Amino acid sequence: MKKIFCILIFLIACGDVGEQKIGYVEIVENAWNLFSDGKYHSARTEFTNALDYQVLNNISEAYIGIGWCNLYIANEFTELINVSSRNALRDLAFDNFENAKSIDNESADKITSELNAILAAGLVFVYDYKLLDYKDQYYNSLCPDCGISASCELDEFRRDCIIPVAIDIINESNRLFSEQENFEFPYDYSINSDDINFIRARLAYSFNDFISEYEFPLSELNEENVLIEYLEYPNYQDEICKINDFTEVCIELGIEQFCEVDDPNIPYDYFLSCLSSFYTPTINP
Repeated sequence: MKKIFCILIFLIACGDVGEQKIGYVEIVENAWNLFSDGKYHSARTEFTNALDYQVLNNISEAYIGIGWCNLYIANEFTELINVSSRNALRDLAFDNFENAKSIDNESADKITSELNAILAAGLVFVYDYKLLDYKDQYYNSLCPDCGISASCELDEFRRDCIIPVAIDIINESNRLFSEQENFEFPYDYSINSDDINFIRARLAYSFNDFISEYEFPLSELNEENVLIEYLEYPNYQDEICKINDFTEVCIELGIEQFCEVDDPNIPYDYFLSCLSSFYTPTINP
């Protein structure tokens, strides 16, 4: 009798877990549908509701969704007086993405390559925003602060704040392309690999193609979940040539013709004019 009773308890428990998995999947799918419809606040609420299903092995996708919602909601704060609110939401997005990575790393039930690419793309955008903020402070603040360096020395700020974030962008974008070479965000098709290549091209140009082995040693490249062909620092000319949809300015400058050769040699002024013609609409990251 005890044996039968135990079996019944086990079956009921398994049924509960199975039902919860179904419930979790439905909530997350509904949240992404809301996100695709531009209802980012409602989507964030729905993703947050999915966090209640912690009995499951892996709820990373819910955190990934919350992170992307926070990124999009942050861009609704367009006025200069809202900079702190915008940055706070981007910091929250970073925490959301890091939680997703931590949960997935500890789970036996791993998320898909597509979700890993979506996660990596979110982190690339967050790190890029951080870097833009740090560089603005570097050039315009008497005492820049990233919460790590307590010194007002610009060299220390560059070493402790700017360089590590630049490397983070490279590592996450390398991981992204290892997961999905032709990345396209399935919940907003305006976000794709072109955006990532644009960020990498601008970054590589800013740091002179990372030729400083002191600041950018190969040992800083993260090998985990990265294919060997992506385990490198990018070159700005190669990166801009990887962009699929050029702006009219880039086309008029003949960038496509420069990119037809294996070793493109785009003039600096052409490259900068092309690069500056790209922009990221305020409705997305």
